[in-house]
Amino acid sequence: VPFNAYTSTRGPVVFIYFMRCRTTMKKLQVLFFVVMMMTVSLAGCLEEDSTDDDEIINPYVEPDEINYSFTGQDSDPAVSSSDNDELVELTMTDGSDLKWPNLVVKISVDAGIWITCDHDQPSGEGCFFTKIESSPSQFWDVSEKISISEDSENLCETTSPCSVEVELTKITDVEVVILEDLVVDAN
Repeated sequence: VPFNAYTSTRGPVVFIYFMRCRTTMKKLQVLFFVVMMMTVSLAGCLEEDSTDDDEIINPYVEPDEINYSFTGQDSDPAVSSSDNDELVELTMTDGSDLKWPNLVVKISVDAGIWITCDHDQPSGEGCFFTKIESSPSQFWDVSEKISISEDSENLCETTSPCSVEVELTKITDVEVVILEDLVVDAN
């Protein structure tokens, strides 16, 4: 029976019709609420042009890549059977200043294990490096030299030249190898 066939005197039928409309309205209200909550949760995420100039999107700034260049040579004193010989000298020929605490020097003698060298002070760990120039500085600058020496361990014998491979790593926020595959024959 269509709704318009009933007159207003039939109250219960009209009430049932409105009850059906009420459940449909409730469903529509719930659907509207869900769509509204999804829209509110995405507010700001879909905005393409930000008017806030002070907003930091990515606080990490990629450091400018600095190319370093080094030359290596045999140290002047001849290698002996002693355990404190100077092995090689390195000269920075291009790049920017390197802070000593940010520099890691490693050597491998005759393709052996890699040894990390200490800075300035022999500690009995196998090798150490020191700045050759007499001017005290917190940096290794272009055209300055360092020497790498044995430290309480005879790494090179006098019978034949030994091959010293050098690796330099710069440590800041990340470790960057700035020299590898430099091989110097120490005599």
